[in-house]
Amino acid sequence: MQADEKPIHSQKLTVEIAVRLKVMVSSERFPRPQDPPLNEPGFWKITPVWKVSMIAGPDPQFTFENTNPDSRDWTETDGDAVAKKFLNVKSPEAALAFFQKYFLGEVKKTDDAGKICIGWSELQGIQKAFIAALSDSDEPVEPEQLKQFVFQPLQVQLSHSEKIVQVISGKPVKKEKVDAVNGLVECTDVLGTLGSLVFLSRGSVWRKCANPKCEMWFKPNRPDQICHDTACTRRAVANRYSEKTRRNKNRRNKKGRKRS
Repeated sequence: MQADEKPIHSQKLTVEIAVRLKVMVSSERFPRPQDPPLNEPGFWKITPVWKVSMIAGPDPQFTFENTNPDSRDWTETDGDAVAKKFLNVKSPEAALAFFQKYFLGEVKKTDDAGKICIGWSELQGIQKAFIAALSDSDEPVEPEQLKQFVFQPLQVQLSHSEKIVQVISGKPVKKEKVDAVNGLVECTDVLGTLGSLVFLSRGSVWRKCANPKCEMWFKPNRPDQICHDTACTRRAVANRYSEKTRRNKNRRNKKGRKRS
């Protein structure tokens, strides 16, 4: 799509594209419990359209069932945040809780009952493929692993706006008007969200948190960011200081033994 028809006034242009996940839901109005009944509006109950269940075993199986195929209601959420949650799912129980909120996507055709079944080991393979594609991992990824998720037409809604930025130089700080093109990619499932992020993240990488007790996958805000949040950054600094102190102490002890 073309950006909103609006003349570009400056010679500087910024482009920002965000990914949004639209979660299909069912909405049902319930009357408020009142005694005696009053003529007041009830409340809405919102539930995800896709219902997921899990069968335990050596390779737990997940079943997705669309409980309301004709629903036209949805809620919206940040695609980056959802992708981060999926890539950091570590157990079948955590996966079940995740999919109770977000639909994975039709990786397989529905069966005769209209359900989609997938195993925990297959989910781990999908995680592994996307982590390798989004990170600077040296582990090779076969193109076929991502073909069905990534190489699809990407529909981007563009809008043109203007924003004011501060220009810092040797001269006094001044403000300048800059034209901005804002893009939005809308997805209806987790795999579509991840595929869009792989396409849009070319040139940037996701990383594993440097804190060995965390190791969460995240998208850095800066080239030098190695931890996913400030708490892990503080822990990493403290660990490096402790390790440096320990090494210095060992060197001093070795020198003392040599002198004696």
